[in-house]
Amino acid sequence: MNMSDDSHKELDVEAIKKKELSEMTIEERNILAQEGVQNAINDMHAHGVATVEVDSNGKRYLRHPDSQLIPIIKRIY
Repeated sequence: MNMSDDSHKELDVEAIKKKELSEMTIEERNILAQEGVQNAINDMHAHGVATVEVDSNGKRYLRHPDSQLIPIIKRIY
């Protein structure tokens, strides 16, 4: 994605935010939800908290703020 695509996406998000929830399409709501999740992940990493990621096979990983990805191993106690 080039810079103009990023700028266009940013403008779209800002335009969506100005709408009432009842006026938004499902796609627009999804865009705002994705932005909110990404902002929360960024905030957690900024505060040193790891997040959980799941790959397409269902395997879980911890993503650390330094971008290190560690598999979560199920332990039986």
